[in-house]
Amino acid sequence: MVTIAGVIPQTVIDRCEAAFSEVDQDRCGAIDLEDLTRAFQTMGYKNSEDRALHDLLQNLEQEFDGKTSKYFDFQEFLSLVKTRTLLLDSC
Repeated sequence: MVTIAGVIPQTVIDRCEAAFSEVDQDRCGAIDLEDLTRAFQTMGYKNSEDRALHDLLQNLEQEFDGKTSKYFDFQEFLSLVKTRTLLLDSC
């Protein structure tokens, strides 16, 4: 089984790629915070029901509030999925 840094199974990477592609409408290879939220929802995560995801998205929103739009490429998205998983596992 192929993993990134031995943490994310290939099946999860495949789901991430599908969700990322679905919300990357212009195919530029980057998504904004709103798209990021939709990508997580596409994968079945609901930030209203998932405290770790809600907190993660809220922190990102506060971090980029008032700044130039922040875009996430696929590797950053995978990193956030990994973070979200680790946060959930620690709850």
